Amino acid sequence: MQPFIPSEQQQNQFNHAYGAPLPQHTEYWQTANAYLIAWLPENGSAAVLPPDLTETAEADYVEGMDDLEELRELIESGRYEAILAEPEHEHSHHA
Repeated sequence: MQPFIPSEQQQNQFNHAYGAPLPQHTEYWQTANAYLIAWLPENGSAAVLPPDLTETAEADYVEGMDDLEELRELIESGRYEAILAEPEHEHSHHA
């Protein structure tokens, strides 16, 4: 994983998922499979953008992660996409 600086569009998408402007201490990371993460370390939550970014793409808001490494592994293993594809998660943005 590597850090990145979000574009204005990406920042707006992250803020929308979070429901407010993200705090100054938010960490921004890109996974090996090109997902973008806005990580909030104090509460184990993140806004996640898929690799096929469009202007209308919505970020998912993920809660309940023990740490950033857990989220990275979930995303890079493909399990994140599988969880979101399950019917009970169709309208939810929580992994």
